[in-house]
Amino acid sequence: MHLPRGVLYIDPHNETPTLPNMFPPFETHPYTNAHARIAIFVFRENGEIVHTNSEASRLYGFSPEEFLGRRIDSFLLDPHEAAKLFSTMARSGEGHESPPTPYRRLHTRKDGSKLAVTVVLGSFQVGEEKLFIKYVIDASSVEQTELKLEESQHRFKAVADYTYDWESWLDSNGTLIWVNPAIERISGYSVHECMLMHDYPLPIVLPDDREKVQRLIEEALGGSSGNDIEFRIQDKAMHTKWIAVSWQPLLSDQENPVGVRMSMRDIDDRKAMEQQLRDYATRLEKLADERAKQIVLLESERAKIERLAALGKLAANVAHEINNPLAGIKNAFQILKNESGKSEDELLLIQLIDKEIDRMTKVLRQMTQLYRPGITPPSTFDLLEITHQLATLMSGEASSRGVRIDIQSSLNSSVVRVPEIEFRQILHNLLLNAIEASNPGDRVLVSIANPDRDKYCITVRDHGLGIDPSIHSKIFEPFFSTKNSPNRPGSGLGLAISKSLASAIGVGLEFIPHEKPGAAFRVTIPQPSHLP
Repeated sequence: MHLPRGVLYIDPHNETPTLPNMFPPFETHPYTNAHARIAIFVFRENGEIVHTNSEASRLYGFSPEEFLGRRIDSFLLDPHEAAKLFSTMARSGEGHESPPTPYRRLHTRKDGSKLAVTVVLGSFQVGEEKLFIKYVIDASSVEQTELKLEESQHRFKAVADYTYDWESWLDSNGTLIWVNPAIERISGYSVHECMLMHDYPLPIVLPDDREKVQRLIEEALGGSSGNDIEFRIQDKAMHTKWIAVSWQPLLSDQENPVGVRMSMRDIDDRKAMEQQLRDYATRLEKLADERAKQIVLLESERAKIERLAALGKLAANVAHEINNPLAGIKNAFQILKNESGKSEDELLLIQLIDKEIDRMTKVLRQMTQLYRPGITPPSTFDLLEITHQLATLMSGEASSRGVRIDIQSSLNSSVVRVPEIEFRQILHNLLLNAIEASNPGDRVLVSIANPDRDKYCITVRDHGLGIDPSIHSKIFEPFFSTKNSPNRPGSGLGLAISKSLASAIGVGLEFIPHEKPGAAFRVTIPQPSHLP
């Protein structure tokens, strides 16, 4: 018996249909393969189903018994498709032995859900009755794949035609295979010009950045990906622009790199804004720093003025209380000085005492003018001699505390020209502070040196407890004192007056930190270029 390909064969001695040689028409169709699962329906001309296979039950959800007696068109989602179905049935079985053409339909399952299927329709004779056979393949995954493919094609077209960024695709050798029209807007070079470039995109890249971009492409072709790496290009008009590139590998079905996709964005405006922000931040930081310094300076000056004003008030009261007794002492001392019969050493000591009384009188007057000290005219004197005189005058105070004053100097001459009274007061205050800071058995060391040809330096160093680093910045402030014990009372005026006098007469006075043990202060006196 001749069996047409793709039709159902029914043994006349057995009412159960068999399926010899049925599948070859489907095996070569693009929608199926050798492993395709096919649902089969056999039905009469009126559409009544007389036979199904197990795949039909799996696909539609009906049992074989539920299929029997149902109409073949009851699964159609669109009722209008029924007319097309029966029209196709009427044309089938007219001697055509070529494989029927598959077509796509939407069916409904037993649960009402939609089912996309591929259908092939055929017919055959059983005795006097014409029967039809319908092959059905689940096309849901095929349809989804086709939709994704169509969406992918639309997306690619959007990228190709409408993407604002500069997009490029390179093959596994780094050769340009596609670039979008945005390249012309960004660089001035057309797509055609880019396609003719031998080492695209290096001819567009600024020479200083070409090595960086070449290394990036090599890493990308090796399968790496990256984002927002910045480089510069030189457009056709020779203008430099900043570009940020992101890239990812193009992979084959076997996940092997076959090229690279590069997406480049013009960030010239962003870089300009970043530079403006940096400039603004720098200016703002500078202004803030200057303002902070001004505020600190003003606050310091305000505090200094307030303290000096208080000091002036106190000094005026002190001067008023001391000047009268001091005048009486000076008059009585004048009588004592005029008496005869004194030795040469006694006369020298009397002269020194008389000179110190005059200095006390002048210092009291200066204290009342601390805010605007009245400075005596400069005079020429020997620094070493003045230092020895002050050490002699203060030796009594030092001896009472068990302290020795040592003077060290290798100078033969140390002639300076500054206001002598103010200088004596500065050195006197430093020596007194050093004596009071020393313990019994200590020594106060006064060294005189000429480190540079244009200045002399006197350093007064004690070997006491020293000064806490946390208060270094306050030691020259009026009324600030480190002498807080009952045995070492302090008014906090000595260093403040000394600093004010030093500034007024043009000499330097500084605290030398990190001198251990004890504390050290240095007075720097400019050496005159010529002496009168």
